[in-house]
Amino acid sequence: MRPGVGSRNADQCRQFRDSAGSPVTIVKATVLALLLATVAAACSKDATTTAPSTSATTTLTFSSALVAGGASSHAFVVSKAGTITVTLASLGAAGPVGLGLGIPNPSGTGCNLTMAVTTSAGANPQLTAAVEAGSYCVRIYDIGRLADSVGFAITIVHP
Repeated sequence: MRPGVGSRNADQCRQFRDSAGSPVTIVKATVLALLLATVAAACSKDATTTAPSTSATTTLTFSSALVAGGASSHAFVVSKAGTITVTLASLGAAGPVGLGLGIPNPSGTGCNLTMAVTTSAGANPQLTAAVEAGSYCVRIYDIGRLADSVGFAITIVHP
């Protein structure tokens, strides 16, 4: 044996030492390794984050009267991108009417339709559209089949 160099016993050979020279047990070393692996995985440039899902919607009901040969519009604002559904929930006549979705006129009256259907009242949406945040409008109009004024209710669901 060399002078000034002591011998190690078997227990000392299995010990890790921290920066201060104190022994680190296998449990501490394992916990440290797991912690470092977790931190390294969290800092990886391949990591992805998922934004929390918010599926809150707003439901509007637009009720009024539709006169024979007339039309009625209702404007609304969508605050974020998503899907709009428009349902002609009730109509005081059996005949079909025109129902459309569009963008309000710059003058503030009426509605420039981007999509329209001829429909009767029902429980399922008659119009569905993917939209960005912005101003929109619905329009109901007589297609020449109404003899008198009729009441109606339209349900609009949007993000």
